[in-house]
Amino acid sequence: MTEKQGFSWGRIAPLALLLAALGLFFALGLHRAITLEGLRERHAALQAWAAGAPWTAWPIGVVAAASVMAVGFPSIGVVMAACGLVFGLWAGFGIGLLGATIGGTALFLAARRARGAFMDSRFGETRMGRLIRALERRAHGNEALYLVSLRLMLFLPSNTVTIAAAAAHLRLPAFLIGTLIGSGPAAFVFTTIGAGAGAALDAGGDVDLLAATLSPWVIGPLLGLTALAVFAVWLRARLAKAKG
Repeated sequence: MTEKQGFSWGRIAPLALLLAALGLFFALGLHRAITLEGLRERHAALQAWAAGAPWTAWPIGVVAAASVMAVGFPSIGVVMAACGLVFGLWAGFGIGLLGATIGGTALFLAARRARGAFMDSRFGETRMGRLIRALERRAHGNEALYLVSLRLMLFLPSNTVTIAAAAAHLRLPAFLIGTLIGSGPAAFVFTTIGAGAGAALDAGGDVDLLAATLSPWVIGPLLGLTALAVFAVWLRARLAKAKG
C-alpha cells in the first residue's frame, strides 16, 4: 500500500492520544484497580453486580477490557483473569476476548496510521526503515498465520505484537483473525485461573493468584504454545528459503 509522502501530525494524533491516555491511566493509579490482588478484594461486590445486572455489566465489561487494551496495556492475561473472576469462565472468556480484540484493533489502526508518517519522513532508507519493510515482506501472503505465531509467543507483550503487526502493515481482516485465533488459547487459560480463583473465594477459601498463574499446569501448556509458535516461524522461514 502506498503511503502519502511527508510527516503529518494528523496521522500520528490517534496514537499520540492513546499513549497519553496510557500515561494518565498509570499516573492516576488506575492500573491498581485491575491487578488480580485488587480485584480479589472487590470480587464479591463485582460478582454480585455482574449477576444482578448482566445486560448492563457485560457491555461495560467489554468496554472496560477494550479501553485497557486500546491504551497499550501490555498484558492480556491480567484482563482475561479479571473477566474470569468477575463474570465466570464462559461469559468472562467471551467478554474479555471480545473487548481485548476491539481494544487491540483500535491500537493497531492508530499505530498503522502513524507508521506511514514515520516511515515516509523519519526512517526512509535508514536501518529502521529497512527493518520495517523486511517485516512487511515477511508477513505478506501469510498475514494471519504470521500474527497467530506472534500471539502464541507469550514472552511478547500484547501491545508489542500489535505494534509489530502495524509495522508490517497487516490488513485489518488478517489482524482480526490472527488476534482471535492466536490469543484464544492463552486467554482461555487465564480466564480459567480467574474463574477458579473466584469460586475458591466464594467458598470462603483463599487463593494465591501468583502461585496459581505460575503453577506447572498453567506454565506447561503456555510454554508449549510458545514452542509451537517458534517452530512455526522457523519452518516458514525454511520453506521460504527453499522456494527462493
